Amino acid sequence: MVSHHEITEHKHGHMDISHHQATFRGFIKAGIWVSGLSIAVLVFMALANA
Repeated sequence: MVSHHEITEHKHGHMDISHHQATFRGFIKAGIWVSGLSIAVLVFMALANA
């Protein structure tokens, strides 16, 4: 098969990674929320003697 994509030389540090950074930031934020809610539920269960 013939590839119709132009092959360019890789230049280190020139890739736009803004979408990657936004996704990672959202992942970390969600992880913090889940951790906080989990701790809050565990504290509530401990105080309520569940």
